[in-house]
Amino acid sequence: MVDKKFLTIGKLSEASGVHVKALRYYDRIGVLPPAYVNPENGYRYYSESHIYLVEMIRLCAELSIPLKKLKDFMTADGEIVDVEQIIDEGIRMVETKIELYQNHRLFLADLKNEMQRGETLKKGLQELTLTLEATDYWLEPFDGALGSEEFHRGLTKLIKKVFSLGLDVIYEMGTLYLFREGAYQSYLFLTLTPNEKNAQHPEVLQLPKTTYLTKLTNHARIDEAVKDYPALTENEPPIFFELDILTGKSGLGANLFELRKSL
Repeated sequence: MVDKKFLTIGKLSEASGVHVKALRYYDRIGVLPPAYVNPENGYRYYSESHIYLVEMIRLCAELSIPLKKLKDFMTADGEIVDVEQIIDEGIRMVETKIELYQNHRLFLADLKNEMQRGETLKKGLQELTLTLEATDYWLEPFDGALGSEEFHRGLTKLIKKVFSLGLDVIYEMGTLYLFREGAYQSYLFLTLTPNEKNAQHPEVLQLPKTTYLTKLTNHARIDEAVKDYPALTENEPPIFFELDILTGKSGLGANLFELRKSL
């Protein structure tokens, strides 16, 4: 006769809130061994401590801890022998996920701010100021139009190159106009994620915290877009960025780009 303290898989499902099919899967992969198997009919029974074990299994699944790894911390009858180590692993996974989600949240918040700023530029066709913290940019010589097929080919090639060097990029990219060797030169730019390795590459331009004047332009070539600004060869010539404008609605009604001029 089966001990009344034992639970059927159905009772274990009710007590734990986990579907019977999931419990059978846990049993099949070896992380939920029964406390007793009836030799006459093969029915599997579980103890009340299995409710706790199921909760641990569910937590591990939510944290993306491989379920089969649980067997490293269990006896043959399903008793967990190193709960503290599993908890430590869970804490580490939670902290990693928190950092990841915080980064996602910051990215989405920045993207929303950019869209709102783009809408303001579009509606008022007015100049705005924008202050950016110290930023690293990867530059490649480029004498073409923003958004052209040549631009996208170069961008794809450049992203692959940067990734192969172990560097990461931020979503902002476009063309840049920089005064070097006595004349302005145009580049394709990628914004890099802060990394000590960035400075090792001569292609990286590191700018301090900078304020920009921003406005809309319909010129896809940056050397054409900057012609509204006179005296571009002064003692401290400004840096120009041109990039696609972001808005919360699809379609701008015209090919408009954002032009930034350092102040």
